[in-house]
Amino acid sequence: MIPTAEVPLNGIHLDEILTEDELPLKYVAYTPCFRREAGAAGKNERGLIRTHQFNKVELFSLTKPENSEKVFNEMLASAEEVLKGLDLHYRNMLLCTGDMSFASAKTIDIEVFLPGQDRYYEVSSVSNCTDFQARRSKIRYRKNKDCSIGNK
Repeated sequence: MIPTAEVPLNGIHLDEILTEDELPLKYVAYTPCFRREAGAAGKNERGLIRTHQFNKVELFSLTKPENSEKVFNEMLASAEEVLKGLDLHYRNMLLCTGDMSFASAKTIDIEVFLPGQDRYYEVSSVSNCTDFQARRSKIRYRKNKDCSIGNK
């Protein structure tokens, strides 16, 4: 039982030296995820708003540091494309450092407007972790530099 596919995807290349020609590496994972989500004293704990088990599509990329922002923008565009295809009204929220994960250098939450609730709800987040996870996992490419990791 995992809360995200990010950790096992990162582990695929644990302690590995990739060639520059192999980058970027892009992965897609579809996994059942399990989380204990914090709620407002049980409000929104039932139904579709906040669930403990859900299926998740995750994009994951290893790239050269100088390309991490480009790959981040590509992943964001991929997520937006799905919402546009479904004709859903959404907005992007750039998170402040206090709301981001420890590993992330930049995170954008994608929120969809739910008319029945009269509010926006987060449906996805896209993060640029730069070289943080690559350094911890000892993932490098031939020039012996750490890779950057993006996660959606």
